[in-house]
Amino acid sequence: MKRISPASLAVALVALSAAPHAATLGVSMALFDDNFLTAVRASMKERAQQLNVPIQFEDAQNDIGRQLNQIQNFIAQKVDAIIVNPVDTDATPKMTGLVVRAGIPLVYVNRMPGDKRLPPRVSFVGPTRLNRALCRWPRCAGCCKAKARSSS
Repeated sequence: MKRISPASLAVALVALSAAPHAATLGVSMALFDDNFLTAVRASMKERAQQLNVPIQFEDAQNDIGRQLNQIQNFIAQKVDAIIVNPVDTDATPKMTGLVVRAGIPLVYVNRMPGDKRLPPRVSFVGPTRLNRALCRWPRCAGCCKAKARSSS
């Protein structure tokens, strides 16, 4: 599974902004009401504005059918790249197929897609189980030391 860092996503935004025509990004978020996704959306919007890249956000409202329709609309609008925070990772193979057939780069954000392998021009930006475990380990170790001290 190919993964890219948020910095790589910023590089992609820079590359799109350097295109001879006005690049356009389509973003489908699983849910606008989620605090973390709201922060992600705000960061994307701010960076796109800095780069003068048009960006269109859509709220799937936790509805897989709605999200698939949004992706089909982005394809019909001929956006230059699509970013998806999937409602359900089991639906990502269909999304990937649609976008790849249209020849548009696709980036999945925060939720690892259910695709067994990601084809060229499709990437994932987000945590992995190993990264989450490694990030939590120092906190867990600290908790264990504190418990050991209090029980002696």
